[in-house]
Amino acid sequence: MDGGTGTGLQAMGVPMDGDAWGGVANLTHLDVVQRLHAAYLAAGAQILITNTFATGPGPLAAAGYGDRFAEANRNAAAAATQARSASGDDDVLVAGSLSRDVANGLAGTGVPFDVSDDAAALRDGYRRQAEVLAEAGVDLLVLEMMGSRTHLEPAVAAATETGLPVWVGLSIVRAAGGQAETIDGEDALALIESLPAGPIDAVFVMHSDVDVVPASLAAVRGVWSGTSKIARTARSRFAGRCAIFLFGGRVGHRRGETARDGLTLAIDRLDVVLCDLLLEKGVWNCDRCFRAWNKKSYD
Repeated sequence: MDGGTGTGLQAMGVPMDGDAWGGVANLTHLDVVQRLHAAYLAAGAQILITNTFATGPGPLAAAGYGDRFAEANRNAAAAATQARSASGDDDVLVAGSLSRDVANGLAGTGVPFDVSDDAAALRDGYRRQAEVLAEAGVDLLVLEMMGSRTHLEPAVAAATETGLPVWVGLSIVRAAGGQAETIDGEDALALIESLPAGPIDAVFVMHSDVDVVPASLAAVRGVWSGTSKIARTARSRFAGRCAIFLFGGRVGHRRGETARDGLTLAIDRLDVVLCDLLLEKGVWNCDRCFRAWNKKSYD
């Protein structure tokens, strides 16, 4: 799996928006978005996630680009699919990102990645974004940084309506003894058990401190058995698996090392690793981003 787009774009000189983070780049720096995807492919990524974490109706409207919502999402999908075409590797998957921030700007509450509790706005935002990304040709939809039924339920409903494979990414803050707590303070296992049995193809632990990953993954495996129906034939080759998505290359961030090198430390303990790839030429600025996340504020 590729690395993050927002921090990758930031490291490449693209300005970040206070409300829509890297989402505005789909309108102002689309060539750089495509170059970033190409860089991750060159580093060995087999899955590209569209630059749409913060291009829901809420963030774009807060940033002043609400009338260009569909354009921004179509552009993001095109950047990823064109990077795949240029690589000549048709086996690369393009995953459309739907995040917890679909209905609100990142600066709306002063807490990064805080989620709106407006049920109607969430339903509408997820539905609109899922439809645009599906029509733009993504292979599957990834629900990123989920932690509460408040946003997980409408996100799953909207994503499954498209007929595409759906992957769920949970953000965990604490895990031990077969239990795990999400970023929103909810029981992660109960959240997983609330998922509809048929439409979900994979469950992830993502955007989480690496120290809680092994226990989180063990907890997920305790309740997640996968789906019996695989959508989209071979393109859902990770269907029914649980995996981790390591935020920010934290495992591999040692001087002189790439994340892929550093991940040998984790591979011994984990069966499935879908990781952020840390590029050797400074495309990833994980330390700064991780410090900001730990402080719950941008620096």
